[in-house]
Amino acid sequence: MIIETSRFGHLEVDEKRLITFDEGILGFPDQHRYALIQTGEGSGFYWLQAVDEADLAFVVCDPRLFVADYRVPVKAEDLATIELDDADK
Repeated sequence: MIIETSRFGHLEVDEKRLITFDEGILGFPDQHRYALIQTGEGSGFYWLQAVDEADLAFVVCDPRLFVADYRVPVKAEDLATIELDDADK
């Protein structure tokens, strides 16, 4: 699919790779679909680009660049929401 962005123009993204936040992101409850755009080869930084709002994008990074053993604590009741059965995945 082709998405329009204010930073990168038109981009082709694989619809199967979109990230969906069913409840939106804090402060942006109406934006649910995002594409992760790599900033450069080997960079740990990415843009989390809203699919349906060209001007909305967040810089995100791999936290393991800064904290090697970084882990997100996930409660058992949250696993169903993100469709996982094991927090170690």
